[in-house]
Amino acid sequence: MLELLALKTAAVFCFVYFGWIYGEHLGHERSPLGRWFIGALTMVAIQSLWQTLFYYLNLQLGIFTDALSLVLTILSLGPLIIKSHVKEPSTIPREQPVWTWVSAVIIPTVLATLYIVRGAWLASTVNPILTPWPLLPTPTLGAFAIIGLAGILSAWKARAVWPTIIIASLGLISVISIAPIIYTNGFGFDGFLHRASMEIIASTGTLSPKPPYYIGLYVLETWLTRILAFPIREIDRWFMLVGMAFLPIGLAWTSRNRQQTNWMIATTLLITPLAPFITTTPQAFAYLIGFLAITASLGRLHPITTLTLAAWSLAIHPLAGLPFCLITLAILARKHLLLSAPLILAAGVSVPFAFAILGFFSSSSVVTFDLSKLLTTHYPLLTLLTPPTNRVALWADATVLFQTLQLPIIIIASLVAIWKNRERRREWILLSIAGVLLIAAGFFLQTAGDFAFLIEYERGNYADRLFIMAQLVLLLPGLTGIGIALSRIPRLALAPAIFILALIPAGISANVYAALPRYDAAVINHGWSAGQADQEAIRWIDRDASGSAYTALANQSVSAVAVQELGFKRYANDVFFYPIPTGGPLYKTFLEAMDINATIDPIRQAAKLGQTKLVYVVVNDYWWDAAKVMEHLSTLSNAQESFHNGSIRVYRFEIN
Repeated sequence: MLELLALKTAAVFCFVYFGWIYGEHLGHERSPLGRWFIGALTMVAIQSLWQTLFYYLNLQLGIFTDALSLVLTILSLGPLIIKSHVKEPSTIPREQPVWTWVSAVIIPTVLATLYIVRGAWLASTVNPILTPWPLLPTPTLGAFAIIGLAGILSAWKARAVWPTIIIASLGLISVISIAPIIYTNGFGFDGFLHRASMEIIASTGTLSPKPPYYIGLYVLETWLTRILAFPIREIDRWFMLVGMAFLPIGLAWTSRNRQQTNWMIATTLLITPLAPFITTTPQAFAYLIGFLAITASLGRLHPITTLTLAAWSLAIHPLAGLPFCLITLAILARKHLLLSAPLILAAGVSVPFAFAILGFFSSSSVVTFDLSKLLTTHYPLLTLLTPPTNRVALWADATVLFQTLQLPIIIIASLVAIWKNRERRREWILLSIAGVLLIAAGFFLQTAGDFAFLIEYERGNYADRLFIMAQLVLLLPGLTGIGIALSRIPRLALAPAIFILALIPAGISANVYAALPRYDAAVINHGWSAGQADQEAIRWIDRDASGSAYTALANQSVSAVAVQELGFKRYANDVFFYPIPTGGPLYKTFLEAMDINATIDPIRQAAKLGQTKLVYVVVNDYWWDAAKVMEHLSTLSNAQESFHNGSIRVYRFEIN
């Protein structure tokens, strides 16, 4: 206990003191708080890289590696004090903020944020839901519009950057807080698997077999659980919310022009892809750290900070971090075209090329490519320009139209930045080319790639991730172009100026609405969240088995909760005893068992795959034709049990 307390005290002291000392060298042109943040962030990144290395060197992660990684981090940055010289802070006088306008924009933003968070808190539920929007108060989207309008007014009138940063950060916090608050039992599927893996690392110090992904995040969260004495589940639940609050600070690094920086930050919620960040995943965190690496390279932060962030994104998720890492290197080498151009090209093709290499060296989970599909009539440009279907539902159609136009708007805004922002023209050209290449790579994977090892409806996920990365890469020139256009609003006549200013809050509300699962006239989400009844059913099954090995057939939500409740309890060869949410033979067997005319054969197949004689089938009442499926299974099973007034039923089969 005393050792842990000493470690916590030392860690806090080191990050406060050395963060300040190293920040003086790593971000000398920033404000005092900004310098400390850069120093502390660099230390966290370096420590996470050391911990990742220790993990792959088979060292057990714990108090010893925490202390060792902290010492090595301090020593790694030590030469900065000896060799580098801190330049004198800029003597350019800072423009004083207009406090009347600062108060006028900050107060409504804080009130709107509190309203959104309170509404989500009152709407929190333990029942499975398809979308949170019907549970939230109707004015919630209006509150986001207020935050958007406050950001515009801050950029226009406040005459300081920090109020706009606060407004954008509160806007991002408001969006990302909705999912962890409303979805009491957890959101999505991947988070359950990642948390279960981190629980093992936290308790044993390692994970076997060692995955080649995710460790850059795992080591940070397990370190935080030791330092803060909070459970992994709570740290993971709020992790992305805290991380995304710093995104506007990264944007502020990229420009020394106050007006341009203000407009960039004010429109962050307008064109930033928000959906990937509403829950904590290694993919999302790799996006954030990779994006900050690019902003650090544009902001001319010390190369140590820039390269460390790029390497960290690679350690968190190699397939997500690789393009960001290469683009960061290209920006650092922007004065040397013969070096930066090949790096940008490599970033664009890196993910498909990585899949090709993995397929060449791996015999399992192979991605195959059929280049003949590229010659079909479904050309990418036509797909991009195809207008959405009009379903005569004003808000639903408007949000889909905004999503469709979002990427073209970013590309057009990037061209404006290239045209008007001569100081950064070379950087904007490099980023725009990288973004377009990532879009092309996404269409290539979507058209020619065959991800047969995934569930059918998840096979386009890797292509979608490339589109997200492209949008993040184009975000910087795109926000600059939008900022240049909006800075001319005061010169417009009153009517068009009001129209444009009204469009931005409406666009922000649409972007927020599309970030969370929706079920409306235009988009139907089929993924039910995990409910309390799922937990009760899983616990009952484990008790009912009385220590005997068993195999369970259930949908993705139930299987995700099973991983949370039971961990990675049992495998039969490489088959987990619940269907893994990402697919596999057991999930296919579950789908066969859900047929209203199914025989006992799928149950026997499940017993064979799981190498057990005891099989449980879990059916939720929201499943397609659930009533008929339940009735049919009751005639085949040996016993059954229901939970929450029949909202979920469990059928027991004893296979001889």
